[in-house]
Amino acid sequence: MELLLFVEKSPGPRLEYCLQLLLQRLLRLPWRHTIDPGEFEVWQGPRLNYSHRPFGCRTVWIIPHGLLADRGIDTSVRPEPCTTDDQLPALFCHGHQAATFSFDLLAAAFYVSSRYEEYLPFEADGYGRFPASASLLYRAGWLEKPVVQQWAQALGASISLLFGLPPFPAPAYRFLPTYDIDIPWAYSQRGWRGAARLLAEVFSGKKMLLAQRLRVALGREKDPYDTFEQLDQWHQAYGLRAVYFFLLARRGRNDPGAPPGHPRMQALIRQLSARYATGIHPSWRSNFTPACLLEEIRQLETITRQQATASRQHFLWLRLPFTYRRLLAAGIRHDYSMGFADAPGFRAGLAVPFPWYDLENEHTTDLELIPLIVMDVSLRQYLQLSPTAALDKLRELSASLQASGGWLVSLWHNSSFSAEHGWEGWATIYQQFLREQSAISQTLPEK
Repeated sequence: MELLLFVEKSPGPRLEYCLQLLLQRLLRLPWRHTIDPGEFEVWQGPRLNYSHRPFGCRTVWIIPHGLLADRGIDTSVRPEPCTTDDQLPALFCHGHQAATFSFDLLAAAFYVSSRYEEYLPFEADGYGRFPASASLLYRAGWLEKPVVQQWAQALGASISLLFGLPPFPAPAYRFLPTYDIDIPWAYSQRGWRGAARLLAEVFSGKKMLLAQRLRVALGREKDPYDTFEQLDQWHQAYGLRAVYFFLLARRGRNDPGAPPGHPRMQALIRQLSARYATGIHPSWRSNFTPACLLEEIRQLETITRQQATASRQHFLWLRLPFTYRRLLAAGIRHDYSMGFADAPGFRAGLAVPFPWYDLENEHTTDLELIPLIVMDVSLRQYLQLSPTAALDKLRELSASLQASGGWLVSLWHNSSFSAEHGWEGWATIYQQFLREQSAISQTLPEK
C-alpha cells in the first residue's frame, strides 16, 4: 500500500523531511508524490492533497501555510497556539471548512521538530541555554504532550477512516535509563577541589559531611557517589538496559569530574562499557574550545577500545545549529541532549529517535536525536518536587507515552542517591520506578 501525495510542485527539503518523519517513521506508510492532477484523481490507493487546489475525489486535504515552501529563517514566523474542534493542539490554523484539518499539520510538525523557534532571538537562561519557559509548547501548556506524534496519529486516523484501512499502530513504548557521570566520587580524586571542600566543611561546621569524608578516607564507608554497583544490581534485577555518558574534561569551574587519566576512572569506564552502551559527555569547555571535543572523544575511545558515536551535552547546553554541526564533524551520530533542564517534557514534540534537520543549510543530516524526557535535577531543583511527587510525575510521563508510544528516556546522575548531599529518599523512589517499568515492559504487546 502506497500513499500518493499531490503537490503543485515537487517537494522541497522541508516537506520531504516532514513526510519522512510523519509518514515513513511514525506511520510506516510508503508514499510518493505527483504534480499531475489527473494521476492523483485516478489513484486507487490512499491520497493526500497538500495544496490549495480542491479535488472532487476522496482525499485527505491539508492546506499549506507556506512554511514548508520557504527557505531560510524568517524571524516573523511565530505561530499562535490554537486547537481544533476536537481539542487537538494546533499551529498555523486557518478557517477553510472543506479541508480535513483546520490547520497546516505538516508545517506545525516541521516547526516543532526542527526547533525553528530556537533559531530566532530568545532570552537565554543563566547558562546561555534556550529554556523551557521560552518555548511555544511550554507557554501553550503542551510541553508534556508529544504533539508531533499526536499530529501523526491524527493524520493516520484520517487516512484509515477515509480509505477503510486498518489503524496505524503507535510506536512501541520503551523505557531507557541513562546516566551522566559528572562527578564519579564525592571525596576521591578531587584534587584541590576536595581540599577546598574539606576546609569549607571544617570552618562551616558541617560535621556530618566532615565525618563521612573521614570515614571514606579511612576505608570504613563507601563513597556516597559510588552508586555504580547498586545501579548495576537494579538493572540486572529488572532486566533494563542503560546508557552511561562520561565527562572526560580538563578540570574547570563547570567541569568538576575526576581526571580522565586516573587509573580508577579508567577502570570504572572499562567496567561499565563492558556491560552497557556508553557515550561522551562533552565538557563545558568544549563548547568554546573546539579541539577539546575531539580530545575527549579520543580519550573515551582509547579507554573503551570502542568507537564513540553517542553524546549528551554537559548541562544540556545546546545551541542550534552550532552544537549539532560540531558533534557531526567529530563523528557523533546519536545525541541525547534534546530535552530541557528546567522542565520535563517533549522539547521537539517527539519521544522517538529522529534525524536532525539543519535549518540554516536546509537539509536532513545523519545525526539522530534521541529525545530526553525527564531529568532528576529538573524534578528536584527546578520543579522543587519531593521524592514522592517526583515519582508521581514520572508515572504521569510513563502513562502518557504508553498511550502515544515512544521512548521514555530518563537522565539520572550517580550522585543523586546520597542523602547527606540533599537527595534523601530519591534512591527509594528511583528503584520503585525501575521496578514498575520492568513490570510494564512485560505486559506490553510486541509492536
